[in-house]
Amino acid sequence: MLTQCVHLVDLIMSEIANAFRVIDGVDCPCADISCFGESRDHVTVLMHFSRVTGGLANDLSLTFDGVFALRWMDEAAHSVSGLLPGPLPKCQEPQWKNWVYPIMTIDHSKWLKTFDFLPSAKGRVHYALISKNDIVEVIGKPPFARWVTPNEV
Repeated sequence: MLTQCVHLVDLIMSEIANAFRVIDGVDCPCADISCFGESRDHVTVLMHFSRVTGGLANDLSLTFDGVFALRWMDEAAHSVSGLLPGPLPKCQEPQWKNWVYPIMTIDHSKWLKTFDFLPSAKGRVHYALISKNDIVEVIGKPPFARWVTPNEV
């Protein structure tokens, strides 16, 4: 009986990817991602939406504070499906409906749980940022988001 309860808790607490609608206007894929480390716990991520043909005119700057960890890797079909919990949220715009939504939070994150021993880990969130070429994961506080022109940064 105890084993069944443990499995039930594991099932209930499984990782879940959710679309994170941090700013209005994001509903298409992102081409590339750039990261800038301004200090040990302060990172700015630039999502290059303007490089997608038929996409957005501007790029999105996300500034994270309280960053504990950052992972960056090349995007490939096997890395998205093997790395992030499915099903992954999709864009809602008809022309992009088969594309993964590019900004997510990961609820019940196993990676975030590895930091539970740190008292300052409270309030941190696991974010996953997806582009056609990159996957960036950040554990930090909620980001400050703003649209920037392609040559502004």
